[in-house]
Amino acid sequence: CSSDLIKVTKEIIIYPNPGNGIYKLNKIADIVEIYSLSGKKLYSKNNVIDINIENFESDIYLVKIYSESNWETIKIIKQ
Repeated sequence: CSSDLIKVTKEIIIYPNPGNGIYKLNKIADIVEIYSLSGKKLYSKNNVIDINIENFESDIYLVKIYSESNWETIKIIKQ
């Protein structure tokens, strides 16, 4: 099974992590999706440099980031 998307680790950084719900990326992402640890998609946005999840519960979330032909998943902690 081949894919046009290649997983690249540590190309994109989310900060601060842990944070209070306002996060920044070190570069613009084409698509950002945020999932609960149970796999439910909670957030999806295109052309992202800032993420605002202040209204989310304090928890750990998985952030899937697509940039050019790359993707990666990063855990974030919302305090």
